[in-house]
Amino acid sequence: MLSYLDSLAPHSQQAVRERLRDVARLASVDAATFPWRQLRAPHVEYIRNQMARSAAAPASINLTLAALRGVLRYARAYNLISEEECRF
Repeated sequence: MLSYLDSLAPHSQQAVRERLRDVARLASVDAATFPWRQLRAPHVEYIRNQMARSAAAPASINLTLAALRGVLRYARAYNLISEEECRF
């Protein structure tokens, strides 16, 4: 996750960091210890549904999904997950 955050422009890092923290909170863990590379499509669907149920703004949901895609792309680039595992 840190490599992905470091790749972002400084003004984007804080917003994305907050979105990823919110995702980790859904699982009752800290963002630093969350198993990001283990996320799969059903997990992302659950996250999206939970956010929608909590009346999160569509822009917040979209930013969260974009952040998750970014984390998974970095995991794929570092061969931590396969191409198949990266899809959602």
